[in-house]
Order: sequence, then structure tokens, then C-alpha cells
Amino acid sequence: MQGLITVLSTNKKPLQINQTLTLNYLGLGYLGLRYQLYQQQLKAMFTALAQMFSFFMMALYLALPAMFLSALISLSVIADIKTDLLERVGYQWGYFLLIFLLIRVQKSAILASQYQYFNNTLIVANKWRITASIGLTLLAGNAPLLAPSLLALLIPNIHTLMNQFYFVLFALNVLLIAFFTLKNKRFLWLSLLIFPLATLLLSSQTTLITQLISTKNAIWLNFLWLAMLLLETLFSTFLLNIYTRIKNIFDFDKTRFALTGKHYWQLRVIEIKQQLAPNLTRLFTLLLIIIIVLVFQSKMHAIANIPIQLFVSYIFALLIGSYHFDNEAFYRHYQYYLSSMLLSPKTRYFYDNLPTVLLVLMILSVSIGLLNFSLWLLLILPITTTITVMAIHYFPRNFFIAPSVFMMMLVIVYLSFN
Repeated sequence: MQGLITVLSTNKKPLQINQTLTLNYLGLGYLGLRYQLYQQQLKAMFTALAQMFSFFMMALYLALPAMFLSALISLSVIADIKTDLLERVGYQWGYFLLIFLLIRVQKSAILASQYQYFNNTLIVANKWRITASIGLTLLAGNAPLLAPSLLALLIPNIHTLMNQFYFVLFALNVLLIAFFTLKNKRFLWLSLLIFPLATLLLSSQTTLITQLISTKNAIWLNFLWLAMLLLETLFSTFLLNIYTRIKNIFDFDKTRFALTGKHYWQLRVIEIKQQLAPNLTRLFTLLLIIIIVLVFQSKMHAIANIPIQLFVSYIFALLIGSYHFDNEAFYRHYQYYLSSMLLSPKTRYFYDNLPTVLLVLMILSVSIGLLNFSLWLLLILPITTTITVMAIHYFPRNFFIAPSVFMMMLVIVYLSFN
């Protein structure tokens, strides 16, 4: 008996080493499994997006790589300390939105949400789960996510680091946006919409904040952006409680205003939440076009001429009108339930086109108020968007032909009178 105890005590340490090696082997296998799940879910998502944006893939085939490379090229403008405030806000805002879009669209694939029940049953240490999520996030963000951090790490000495500390803050903001996008379910309204819009609108005003930013525009801008990110994320629960209390104060009796389409709206909201990738892609592309036109106009010190305005409004109409693809897919998926509802098709179409109308109004206000486009856009953009929606309904495969013919007629009419 004593000899058996001696044998077991001597074999205790090798047994622990083998167990550690086994766990490490399982962890490495888990990393490979998560990568395969990421690839499979990403392929399915790209197949669905390719069917919807087939026209844009054909029309912008050569421009798409340039659009992603322009993000890396914009780092030279962001890294230049002499860049003025308006241009810096535009470039950094577009860069942050690109990072948010890259991570948000691939979030389900990164976290393997489609296989979460299978993933939770695996006996794997948390360090391997975290390592897999970090690695897939870096893979999803790719060069736009890694480039700022790599450039910040290449700063040679402390003196240069102090002079270019604004770029270190910018790289930190990029990483935090990727992390918070992966962690949170909602959009970062304060840091990715309210703060940059307020900075752009107040850049021409002599306020205390703009004076502070303009003195050391790069450092203070990125520092304030970092503060907004931390404020929005760390105090999100507190802000949500305030919002709930205000909503309860001003809430009214919903039974008095009950509509026939109440359950229909609930179904639509669920469907929109499940199909966030196409909507985010549309919004990001719209915002990217606005930023590009704004930067070029500020560089050229001139307003875009009418043919360019017509082309931009044409792209706007196609992007906004393509939302009707989601409506058509929704009608096909829930056709039996919709036919049983006491809601007429005209009322349903009216409800479904409300987001399109709101988006058209927002683009019109930005194009005329910020880009100084012609007032003719008030007429051209709604008509072109309506033609696009009707073409998607009747000719989904060749929907772009009708708005293209209409826009070519407008260009011909303009050139014949000028």
C-alpha cells in the first residue's frame, strides 16, 4: 500500500503537465473552430449582400478597392498636425464610422452568435474564448483597424511621441470603437453622431470649445472624442435610466391611440433588427459620399457643378430606394400573416415607406444646408427615389434602368440649355 502511494505521488506532476497540454491542444482546436464558424457565417452574409447590391458591385467595381484604400490614405491627413479642424473632423468621423461598420456587420460572425448554444457547451477556458474573439475582431477590422496602432508603435522616441500624441489618442479611439461596437448592441450615438455633428456645425462659431480645439486642434479633438466614448459607454446604464424616467413622465395612454398597425410595426422592428447589415451599409455609404463631397468642396473652394450634383443625387436615390428590397423580402416571408391582418396594402406600403421619406428629407437638408446644392434637388431627389422604389417593385432585377434613364434625360436637358 505504501509503495502504491509512492508511485501515485511521483506520477502526480506528469499527470498535471499532460492535462495542461491537453487543455492547450483543445484551446488551439477551439481557435480553429471559431475561425471556421466565422468564415461560414461571413460567406452566407456576403452572398445575401451580393444579391442586393449587385448593381453597385458592377457600377463601382473599380471604385470599391479605392474606397477602402482611401481610408488608409486618409491616415496621412489625420497624422498631419497642420490639418484644420473641419477637415480633421470629417476624416476622423468617416474613419470611425468605417471601423464601426466593419465590426458591426461582422459581429454575429465574430461572436459565433448563430452557434451560441453549441459554443457554450464546449469545455474551453475563458482565455481561449477571449483570444478567439480578439483575433477574429482584428481579422474583421483588418488594415483599417490595425494600421493606426502599428503607426503609433513605430514612433521612435519620447520627444516625437509628445509631439504626435494626438495620433496615439486617435489610435486608442479606433481600438475603443471596435471594442465597444463588439460589446454593445446599440449605435454609439454620442460619439459617432452627436459630437462630430456638433463640432462641424460649431466650427464656424467662436465658442469656448472651438477656441480650445483650434489652439491644439488635434490633441484636444481626440481627447474630447475619447471622453465622449468613455462617457457614453461607462455611463450608459445611468443615461438609460434617465431616458426611461423622462419617457415615463411624458408617456400617454397608448390604448387611446392604438392603431391597427401596432403589431405590424412590432414585426417590422424585429425584422429590421435582424437585418442590420444592409441598413448600416446604406447609411455608411450615404455618409461617406457626403463627407467626400464636403472635403472636395472645401479643398477646391467651390461648390460642385450641376452635373456632379445630379450624379450624387442619382447615387443617393439608388441607395435610399434600395431599402425597398427589404420591404419586398418582408412581404414574401410573411405573406400569409400579412394577408390575415386587417390592414390594407396601401396603408402597409405607406408605413413601410416612412423610413424612406425620412431619409430623403435628411439627405435633402444636408445636401442643401451643408453642401449648398441647388434647390432643384428638392424636386429631383424625391422623384428619382420614387422611380427607384417603383422599379424595384415591378422590375427588381433591372431596377436601376428606369432611374438611370430619368437622370440621363435631366443631364441632356441641362446641357442643351447651357
